[in-house]
Amino acid sequence: MRILSTGDWHIGSTCDEDVVSAAQELIGYAKEIKPDRIVITGDIYDSSSNPDGREKAKLLIMSAANISPVRIIKGNHDVRNDLLILGDLKSNFGIQVYEYPGIEIIPEESLVIHYLSWATKAGWIATSGITGIQDGNESVSLLALTYLRSRTIEHPNYRHIIFGHLMVKGALMENHQPLLGDGITVGYHDLIEAGFSSGAFGHIHKAQSFGLGDGAPEFRYNGSIAAMDYGESAKNKGFSVLDTDSMRFAIYQLQSVPRVNINALWNGSLIWSTLDGLPTEAGARVKVKLMIDEGFLSRAAEEAVKSSHLIVKPLELKIEKQSRPKDAVRAAEISAAKSASDKLVAYWTATNTTPEEPLRSDMLRITQEIETECLTGDVI
Repeated sequence: MRILSTGDWHIGSTCDEDVVSAAQELIGYAKEIKPDRIVITGDIYDSSSNPDGREKAKLLIMSAANISPVRIIKGNHDVRNDLLILGDLKSNFGIQVYEYPGIEIIPEESLVIHYLSWATKAGWIATSGITGIQDGNESVSLLALTYLRSRTIEHPNYRHIIFGHLMVKGALMENHQPLLGDGITVGYHDLIEAGFSSGAFGHIHKAQSFGLGDGAPEFRYNGSIAAMDYGESAKNKGFSVLDTDSMRFAIYQLQSVPRVNINALWNGSLIWSTLDGLPTEAGARVKVKLMIDEGFLSRAAEEAVKSSHLIVKPLELKIEKQSRPKDAVRAAEISAAKSASDKLVAYWTATNTTPEEPLRSDMLRITQEIETECLTGDVI
């Protein structure tokens, strides 16, 4: 069998245009690959769905299910019962939604596919059916592993693979991605000890694999299919196809629009706070957080950003403007000065209070003498 897996579409976010485009590209690949299953490993939606989001999801899922049987797993962003309507869609091959953990037995392949939906500790205690574990004494992860071991033991002569929405210890995250809640966290060796030969997961937006040693079982995150926030890398966005004979993945890359996050300052001239990501790729979505010193024109600052040669033909340019009060300007300039006399000059400049000569020179000389005495310890 060949099983195509994808996830973390987050329909209903501000990235829908890019997500839908990537999902349509994925479906184009699926028409050529003709996998035996298409598994979506959670977070079809970014939050509770709305009519627009449901329509987008419906069209994409129906297109997929007209190619192969589709299996949908609930993620932590998917609201309970929100996915069930997708299971009722008419298609050539059918759609099965797993809001709770379940299995699919393929006798002719001697294979069991496990579908592990997102659940909190309270959800596992309520639905796992495990007895003898006291609430509060064991973590949700141990509950999940106990459940998974019990299911693999039920079919000792079968191979077992797993698709789910969970956290694997040691996984690398995109630096913008917050992970909240008390969901399932397992280790790579936990999965092997539970009896699994391979599997793919959702929840982490950065694509990565575990266990690439000689003959070692391979598990992976496919990552999101598009950059989901400014600053998230657009590289390596795609999906995978698991060959259940070799238990190895084929990785497919999708075209993804870069989302670049840049900080800048305007004080009559444009100062980029960092050159990382500059110049931008043509066709990127660019967000500039623009700090404007008090007293300078906002329109001039915005035009300077738009005309900068470092922002190359952006698909989208968002400029978030914020005023920086004079007090903040003074504090920053004074703080940047190295010596006490330099700080005094910076203060005069920032407050426009530079004294006349010879008072200016006398004050700088006395300040320098005091600083020298303090540094050498010659203070009475």
